[in-house]
Amino acid sequence: MIDFFSAHHRITRWKFLFIMGVGSWTGSLFYPAQISASTPQKKQDWSTGAVWYQIFPERFRNGDPDNDLVSTHHPEREKIKNLESVWRPSSWTSDWYALSEYEKSFGLDFYGCVSLRRYGGDLQGVLDRLDYLHDLGITAIYLNPVFQAESSHKYDWARLHHVDPWFGPDPLGDLALMESETLAPSTWPWTSADKLLLKVISECHRRGIRIALDGVFNHSGRMFPAFQALRREGPNSPFVGWFSGVNFNKRSGYPGDDFDYQGWWGFKSLPEFSETSGRLHPALETYILASTKRWMDPDSDGNPSDGIDGWRLDVADEVSPVFWKFWHAEIRNWNPDIRTFAETWKDSAGLIREGGFDAAMNYYGFAMPMKAFVVDDAMVSGDFLKIMHARLQQLPSNSRLRMMNFLDTHDTDRVASMIANRKRKTNQGYNANNRVAKKEHLYLPENLASDDEPLLSLAVFLQMVWPGSPMIYYGTEAGMWGGGDPDNRMPMIWEDLKYEDQALDPLRRPRKPDPVAFSKKRFNFYRDILAFRTKHPALIIGESEMVGGQNADKLFAFVRSTADQRLFILVNRDPKQRTFRLINEWSEIPLNAWEPLYVTTGELRDIRLVQLGSRNGIQVPGESGAVLQIPVR
Repeated sequence: MIDFFSAHHRITRWKFLFIMGVGSWTGSLFYPAQISASTPQKKQDWSTGAVWYQIFPERFRNGDPDNDLVSTHHPEREKIKNLESVWRPSSWTSDWYALSEYEKSFGLDFYGCVSLRRYGGDLQGVLDRLDYLHDLGITAIYLNPVFQAESSHKYDWARLHHVDPWFGPDPLGDLALMESETLAPSTWPWTSADKLLLKVISECHRRGIRIALDGVFNHSGRMFPAFQALRREGPNSPFVGWFSGVNFNKRSGYPGDDFDYQGWWGFKSLPEFSETSGRLHPALETYILASTKRWMDPDSDGNPSDGIDGWRLDVADEVSPVFWKFWHAEIRNWNPDIRTFAETWKDSAGLIREGGFDAAMNYYGFAMPMKAFVVDDAMVSGDFLKIMHARLQQLPSNSRLRMMNFLDTHDTDRVASMIANRKRKTNQGYNANNRVAKKEHLYLPENLASDDEPLLSLAVFLQMVWPGSPMIYYGTEAGMWGGGDPDNRMPMIWEDLKYEDQALDPLRRPRKPDPVAFSKKRFNFYRDILAFRTKHPALIIGESEMVGGQNADKLFAFVRSTADQRLFILVNRDPKQRTFRLINEWSEIPLNAWEPLYVTTGELRDIRLVQLGSRNGIQVPGESGAVLQIPVR
């Protein structure tokens, strides 16, 4: 994983001033050399400033207990003695770190058992909670993989053209339906799980919510029929050329394998696809395209309105841009309005341009610097504003308002845990040393303290007002916490369920029990700030202007504006109230023309307009974000 401080240059005060050659200092106050506005996006559609909600399906909601995995179909049943006779689905509401009776019988610790767990989350659970998401203010859903796979995360897919049977209403019936099919699309039935996904799509659209699926085209799982055929047929198999590093002079280490192959990042459970001149094997590309089209135009009538609205593409920077160009050309023939989002932890500007993506997951331009400034308190405001603005400007203009701006994902620790662990230097940096499982990381499993709530609200505020499309990882709005994988994938906390306290530590360290309950306060904060954002179009489609940062005060300002609205946004990272000093054109705006509209902590009256000699200033409460309306130019 990528660490902000090791993967990207850490800019010092002196480098920032002289080497980068922009701006000027007045004491500890930084102002850009000139106010620059981001280029407005030429084409605005549903993905412009969308509010995303990321769902990890197996842990979101068990809407149909009758379809829970049974032990006779558990993927590890042949590897672990007695698993088939003792394994049971895990309790949704139990202490995450508590071992069940069957887990204790294996003699393994928590981290040796957790991958065996299934909690029963399914598509019916997603369907049942669409009104919850609509009420929250969500306009787009990103589903982690839903396709047939052995694991709980589903990145080890077996069939891209079928939803996992255990996410649907008739798992055993679906498995029987699939027995006689081949990789030829003409043989693919529509299973009950497939049809339920189509219903989810339809119900999302009925509520004005768009939906994107997770596309994984860098690798498959070992149960992919092409890989299984390669295992059976050996060197003469037509599938030899589909996979990377196939070598019949070595063995992978898996029982029954007579060959070796390249697994994604060394993980043999994820056989990687081979590329030639930037393209996958032609027959594999044909399969991927057929599977892609199946979910974009399910009834094949040429009208994509019954299909999905977008794709999030896994490890997109590990697939050649040559392939992505080819794939994008095909899918835009079927639906010119389909939107695609690349996963990359790096600067995404080049990948977006070269691969033809609409936008990307914004690790580099939002999540990483956000943690450095807001959570770790490891960057001065001038540096932060400069980096954020520069990385925004590097992007294609049509991508800026579509970038997925998130605080946490299924690949990182949750933001509440980032904040709870921020005071240890070992945990600073994005996704750095965040595994509770590793004793040397010193990462604690506790929830954040109540007096840290303003800091979390400040991070959310920045997510909602910065140019782009905010994305909420399931449960962050409900009060969830957790370290890196797997502790970031606990069952969702729901208001109608009663949970055991989280009282155990997987490393057997003493801890104070944390109550586990739906946080109405956190939910209301999210809902209110999203409603505020919706009410003010400048926060969704507005251009951005960088005003300046006061380094000593951990305070900075920028502006979002449209032709009809101009919003002055202040972020105060300091625990104490601070005053932002207005200069240049901002000092010429009369005090009575500034209208406070929003503040994350306290009351609107806590935002005070004051005179500082010949200048004006704005007082902002500690660890707060504020929005004021000013006259349009």
